[in-house]
Amino acid sequence: MSASVNGNSKDTNPNKCEKIMKQVEYYFGDINLPRDKFIQEEMKKDNGWIPLSTMLKFNRLAALTQDIENITASLKDSHLIEISDDNLKIRRNPEVPMPENTLEYWQEIKRRTVYLKGFPLEATLDEISEFVGKFGVVENILMRKTKVGKDTPRMFKGSIFVTFKDKDQAKRLADIKDLKFRDEFQLVNKMQDAYWADKHAERVKQKDLKKQMKKTQIEQQNKAHFKKGVVLKICGMKNEDVNHVALIAKLKTFFEPFGKPAYVNIEGNEATIRFFSVEEDAASSAWQKAVNSAKENGDSDGKVIFEGNEITGSVLDGEEEEKYWADFSKAKLAKHDLVEKQQKGKKQFDRNSKTNRKRRADKGSGHVAKNEKKGKRTVFDNDEDEENEKGDGKNTEEMDENALSVEDNKKTAEEDEPVEQKKKKFIPILVGEQEPPAKRLVNSQKCIRLNDKDLVGYDDQHHTFFEMLGNWSFGDCSKAEALQFVWEFLTQTLSVNPSHLYTTYFGGNEIHDADTETRDIWQMMGVPNTHLFACNAERNLWSLGDIGPFGTCTEIHFDRRMINSKDKKSKNNESQTSINFDSPHLMELWNIVFMKYNRHRDGRITFLSSPLIVDTGMGLERLCTIMQNCNSTYETDLFQPLINRMSELSPHSLAYQGRWGHEDSNEKDTAFRIVSDHIRTIVATFAEGLHITSLERGSLAKLVPLVTKQLVCVYLFIVNNLLFKGDAHPDLRINERNIIEKVANEERRLWAQQDEGFKHIENILGNLARGGTVPGDCVYELIYKNRIDLDSIKEYVKNRGFSIDESRFLDLAENRRRKQRKEHISS
Repeated sequence: MSASVNGNSKDTNPNKCEKIMKQVEYYFGDINLPRDKFIQEEMKKDNGWIPLSTMLKFNRLAALTQDIENITASLKDSHLIEISDDNLKIRRNPEVPMPENTLEYWQEIKRRTVYLKGFPLEATLDEISEFVGKFGVVENILMRKTKVGKDTPRMFKGSIFVTFKDKDQAKRLADIKDLKFRDEFQLVNKMQDAYWADKHAERVKQKDLKKQMKKTQIEQQNKAHFKKGVVLKICGMKNEDVNHVALIAKLKTFFEPFGKPAYVNIEGNEATIRFFSVEEDAASSAWQKAVNSAKENGDSDGKVIFEGNEITGSVLDGEEEEKYWADFSKAKLAKHDLVEKQQKGKKQFDRNSKTNRKRRADKGSGHVAKNEKKGKRTVFDNDEDEENEKGDGKNTEEMDENALSVEDNKKTAEEDEPVEQKKKKFIPILVGEQEPPAKRLVNSQKCIRLNDKDLVGYDDQHHTFFEMLGNWSFGDCSKAEALQFVWEFLTQTLSVNPSHLYTTYFGGNEIHDADTETRDIWQMMGVPNTHLFACNAERNLWSLGDIGPFGTCTEIHFDRRMINSKDKKSKNNESQTSINFDSPHLMELWNIVFMKYNRHRDGRITFLSSPLIVDTGMGLERLCTIMQNCNSTYETDLFQPLINRMSELSPHSLAYQGRWGHEDSNEKDTAFRIVSDHIRTIVATFAEGLHITSLERGSLAKLVPLVTKQLVCVYLFIVNNLLFKGDAHPDLRINERNIIEKVANEERRLWAQQDEGFKHIENILGNLARGGTVPGDCVYELIYKNRIDLDSIKEYVKNRGFSIDESRFLDLAENRRRKQRKEHISS
């Protein structure tokens, strides 16, 4: 096949007919046609025939000639192009089969493609074509271009990809030593696969650098966590055949009168107790109080007796103290890594579609021709110069000026199937089985995601219930349009400072090339390289499951440290190591997915029938955090009415104080956050008309016991909550009575269970001698059957002059947790 003319060139070749033939053959050739949606749609209208008047809308052909007779004369000897009898139409010769548009085909193209770099920026396509033509039969030349400004044309970058008809010809060019252009410009020459391999090696090097930066970060964290004089070492305990959980609880209880034990660790006959205190002498003070207590109880030597044995205490100091804090930081990092691993699959939604994948019926949508817009085609590896390929190169319609159809916010969960993010309904549209209700959709979807349940309350970003703000475009929006819309909405409509934003793009892997188009668009829009990062497939290759539609994605993260920071340079450097690593400071705000592939059950990867499907999702709760200038989602007006009301109804000592991490040593504030999150989830579920009985068939039932303990509190302010959100969610007002009745029913059921439990306690106490001990098995049953919390049982029993066998209960509770973990792992 003749060389394509894929770039702007001057008419320096006197044989204009040959140029015209090459250009037209490129449009209908094996490289361009399988991915050119505009030409494909035009071919469907008239058995493959396209009017030459339509072909003259292509800028490059129009630059060569405007004369239809000149075009037909130039094509008379072409074996690829067939001319109609009236000389007004052309089509690809039906006897020349078109290759199947599969990933395997494009991989084979790559094996015949050479990367060349070092051309002068003023070099023309004619010069380059003549140069590479010396080495074999050329099928395609891609002049890699970039855009340096919003209103400036794309500029040649000095590098090309050239595809030969034969892979041996390509290899010979790639193997030439000291290759020069015009005898003066030294060229870098390598196979395209080698080019991407080098890029991969560069990414690995960057990854190693990030690891080193992370190591430095850990060392800094060690220093931050280090608190001198708060760790007490205990020796002399007897620890044979004793449950560690029970012993830890006993040790905490023993030292509570002398200090505030935050963490206890036992190894053999020794233990370490870290006290929660800002004072450096917390450990020595606690031990001295224990000694004084022993003296007050009659031991003149001040021997501290624990579980019948004398124990000794000493404050960790020097290297021993440093080692303790180093181990503490490593354990904390290991927990962080574990949480990160649990979150690795959150972009790979495990929702295999039950819908049969069928190809779209052979019918053209015709929307491109009808509106006389440029053809939008799937962009492949580094096709930076494909924009402005057709028509006048400009689409005057902005995304926010078009009518967006609003998708109804359907039920959060089906009767038997709670879901996370409800995209299954779009799968038939994505794979081409159904037409979309509109080319562009917008929705606000109420979502439930339980795989983040263990993070709720402990970090300030994850929730079991959240609202996802979505935008969809089904083949009616380019990447540039989508990213322009997103950026303008954030930085102009919402006035978010762009210096607080970081973006990612897919960096490529052994199967899929890097999404350099997205990278270049971000750069064109002014995003600096310090705020633009390449990420791997795990983070920036989004799919609906093992089979079905998928594509690359780009994320926007918000750095909350930048708001009041003067040292912005250091924050920039730190953010580079924090992208997508669940940093408490860096928050993923918006995810923009570009779907154009479809993975089949047999492993084949083909292209979706739509040129490009754009799916964006932004969390409302996180957006509110930014817009309300809050440190966490729990400080926004979505959560504060719930937390404040619970705090008002709690004893002063339990009031919410907004503490996190080690400062919230007893996790009381964490409990406020967990309950407020779960209340929203349950209320949202009730608003859909679902029942607890139906939820018990799914994993949502795991939330109910955590919330119903607080339903007496919920009932008192649920009406205010409904009124507060009623304008945004009319379904809450409509179902207000139903929701309140369900909450009240749950409250009554809770009180009935607890009343039965307290009657059971009375029967137990009636059979015990004064000062006796309630068996741990009974305590276990009261907690897990009657839903009475441990503190309430202890207080009730203590007021009656009895105690409980807490050690036995802790053993049973630990066995229950082990069994649940084992069942979770096996499932």
